[in-house]
Amino acid sequence: MPTISERQPFFSILIPSYNRPEDITKTIDSLQDGSFKDFEIIISDDCSPRQEKIAALVKPYLKHKHISFFQQRSNLREPDNKNFLIDAARGKYNIVIGDDDQFCENALDTLKKYIDENPQYEFFGFGYNIVDEHERLITSYKTNKIIEICASTPDTLKEMFNARTLPLWFFHPATFCCKAGVEKKLRYQKDVGMAEDMWFMFDLLMHDYKMLIIPEYIFNWRKIQAASSTLQINQSLELLANFKARYLMYKKLYSLSNTLPSSIKNYLLTDEYRQVFVYNSLLVERRFGANRYNELEIDSEYLDEINDYARRHRTAYRRLNIRIDSLIAFLKVAGYLNGSLSIIRMAVQKFLYKFR
Repeated sequence: MPTISERQPFFSILIPSYNRPEDITKTIDSLQDGSFKDFEIIISDDCSPRQEKIAALVKPYLKHKHISFFQQRSNLREPDNKNFLIDAARGKYNIVIGDDDQFCENALDTLKKYIDENPQYEFFGFGYNIVDEHERLITSYKTNKIIEICASTPDTLKEMFNARTLPLWFFHPATFCCKAGVEKKLRYQKDVGMAEDMWFMFDLLMHDYKMLIIPEYIFNWRKIQAASSTLQINQSLELLANFKARYLMYKKLYSLSNTLPSSIKNYLLTDEYRQVFVYNSLLVERRFGANRYNELEIDSEYLDEINDYARRHRTAYRRLNIRIDSLIAFLKVAGYLNGSLSIIRMAVQKFLYKFR
């Protein structure tokens, strides 16, 4: 009979670590304290400046045979660090989670229940709470019903590629559950900026895999609020990080135009898609006005088009239209009643946080 360490665990919890010794033990503890025990934890420190401190904090946990820790000799960067973890994983399903995030109570029990009931899906997204560096709730996102995203749900598939309210208003693009083997076939890519996880989901859908989004909170995602904080910041907070990633993803999609699936190909090659997916993310960026667009390091044809697009739409007015279009898109996916209730809940949470 195989020992506990030799049996294939149900979940592989994969933690790409970089420079956050203050929080990584909380991530591990949030798993250890749960009732579900059929999992392994694999941590890979990506040659971070404080790697020795991280190693010292993780060392006491290594007495448990289901916890492994690796230190990279050189900085792989996040996509390849994730690929390293995927290659090391032995579980039936993989979950990549940040080294400053934490699982909710009974998260793995809940997730396994949905997987057992829906084994035909390769990808499971789930709700999450956004907390600040002091673990105070800012807001939370989840669907109130099960949502399927695949070729047989064209409207939801289209909205997923628009990347307006899907995925972020329903599930987090960086932390999800994926059937073992899929990530080895598709891999995380280094040529799409900070969006290797979003590109993975695009790639997954283009290869006709199925996604299921479940109506449960599974983890807490930390978002640093203090501008002067010395903590390791989230990549998404960097100026124009979102636009740059979308631009790179769009160029990659366009380069694959001959192989795009018929269910979405015609839409992805339209001017409308380019405007919704790429340009609108720039127009809503208040820290980078239209008078600075010529500073963008992008192909001249796109730069001319962006400048023309901005001139034809008064920026403040266009920002309002983008917000309204996003809300309507959210309501269509979530359902008008459930979506309205979710918007009210999120607004109340943000109000309470702001005046706390």
